[in-house]
Amino acid sequence: MATAIATIKRKAPPKAPSRAPVVIEDRVTVPSWVHDLESFRRWAKSDELPERGRFSFLDGEIWVDLSREQLFTHND
Repeated sequence: MATAIATIKRKAPPKAPSRAPVVIEDRVTVPSWVHDLESFRRWAKSDELPERGRFSFLDGEIWVDLSREQLFTHND
């Protein structure tokens, strides 16, 4: 299975009335209202956050890692 890591750069709140959500591999939708650390935390604590994947907010970017953890190399 291929590794899927995506970053979404959203440094400032949207100035337009609405911004389209970001869809990654038809499995994850990052809502348009997620644009800073505070809104990322709200999303991370909500039921909208997918159960699978790793999601991080680092230096104004949203990082999405949909790769599966490697069972045999994880503990090396």
